[in-house]
Amino acid sequence: MWTIIDKPQLEAFGTLLPEDQFEVLQFLAEGFSPDEVYRDVFAER
Repeated sequence: MWTIIDKPQLEAFGTLLPEDQFEVLQFLAEGFSPDEVYRDVFAER
């Protein structure tokens, strides 16, 4: 199991994650709430 503690580390793991999962983690890292991420990422698809 990994613990990602900052944005540079998230970027480094980006190629190892599915695209959708990486996008969600990027939004969360930017300070969006889980509800905002769901609305902006998944509700549009």
